[in-house]
Amino acid sequence: KEFLKEYCKLRRLSPEQGTLLLTAVRMEANDKSKDWFMEGLTDVTGMAQRLWSSTCRGCPNIELCTIINDALRTDEPALMRPLAIFTRTINAGLIPRRSLAGP
Repeated sequence: KEFLKEYCKLRRLSPEQGTLLLTAVRMEANDKSKDWFMEGLTDVTGMAQRLWSSTCRGCPNIELCTIINDALRTDEPALMRPLAIFTRTINAGLIPRRSLAGP
């Protein structure tokens, strides 16, 4: 929510455009008929991965992944904290972490 709000502000889009995308993504995330509920992907990392690949559009007619890629390319300081949290959440489910004791 914080990320989309700041993104819309920086891109001079109305807050309502960000809210439309957020609402659509939340509805998709809560749709129990979607595959991820059948696959057991109800954990935070699995949900972040699904949101990343969501086809919901907003802000205007842009998918969340496009907004995230744009934010990464522009390297806007106001977007980095929420963006880092989201991308770290996605990566947590994809990249195994090494232990401090070694392999």
